[in-house]
Amino acid sequence: MIRKKRKRTEKNQEDNAKNPVIENPNTDLADSYETARNRYERWKNEDPFPSISPALLNSADILSYINAVSLIYPFYKEDLSGASYDVRIKGKVVYYEADDKNEILKIEKDLLNDGDSFDLLPNSIAFVTLEPAFRIPDYLALRFNLKITHIYKGLLLGTGPLVDPGFVGKLSIPLHNLTNNTYRFFKGDKLITMEFTKMSNNICWKSNKEYIIPTNDYIPSSIPSDRPVDKYIAKALEKDRLKHVVSSIPAAMQESKNDVKEAKDAVKAYEKRSIIQTTISILAVVSITLTLISISIGAINKANERYDELNKEYHTFQEEYSKKYDELLQKIDDLTEEIESTNSAIKP
Repeated sequence: MIRKKRKRTEKNQEDNAKNPVIENPNTDLADSYETARNRYERWKNEDPFPSISPALLNSADILSYINAVSLIYPFYKEDLSGASYDVRIKGKVVYYEADDKNEILKIEKDLLNDGDSFDLLPNSIAFVTLEPAFRIPDYLALRFNLKITHIYKGLLLGTGPLVDPGFVGKLSIPLHNLTNNTYRFFKGDKLITMEFTKMSNNICWKSNKEYIIPTNDYIPSSIPSDRPVDKYIAKALEKDRLKHVVSSIPAAMQESKNDVKEAKDAVKAYEKRSIIQTTISILAVVSITLTLISISIGAINKANERYDELNKEYHTFQEEYSKKYDELLQKIDDLTEEIESTNSAIKP
């Protein structure tokens, strides 16, 4: 017995020498950004749990990787469920609005403190920043979508749902509101649901070391069963104290139709006014023309009357002048006869 036991001990020592259990990953959450960054740098190219199968990870395996690699910081264990993690809002929100002059303005808000919020207006889009810093190692990929609550509000997530291995930084997502409702979001609201997938094995990050997988408890999902669609909608709208989810597209189309009708009516009114104004202008021109013609005719008549008067005066003057001329000629003749008679009398 002692000999067999000694052989087993020697065999275990040889196995341990071949596969040493060293530098086991951390089994608790990082307590600072620096700690999270250091853990990621250590494990970003080496899988600390090679025995975990490539698959959609369950909550226990997710937590193991979160603790060891700190791929998400900060991380809230209470937001973890069966195969997903709810991610909260925190940071900058960017959206655009038109002012009174219809010029587009860029609006920025920082949701940093409890109570900070922004309103997602009907038929609008906002770019919302998620709280955690992401550091994704080479052997994991993340997928996400809106929480089902927001989907039943009529909202859409406007971005590709895959976060590739090697991504480091914050995530900001376009959030669309295609309804007539205004939704208010606060710092800390859970916006998306994220899942974690381990990629197929590759020699690049494979390790010949065998690490111990933490014995974390699996966190099952808590999902009420057999809920009808009206229950989903009612729950989604409960926080916003709303009753309906109505698309803003028909209203926008109707508004566009109204705008087109108003434009057509305005054109018709303008055309009508133009016709009236043109008619008035023509009548005014005709009136002025007739007035000018009337004035011209009066002037011509007066001129003709004056001509007749002058012509009559001319003829009268001409008659009087001719008469006087004849009288003068007669006087000349008479004087000539008298001279001749005198001359005859004077001659000896």
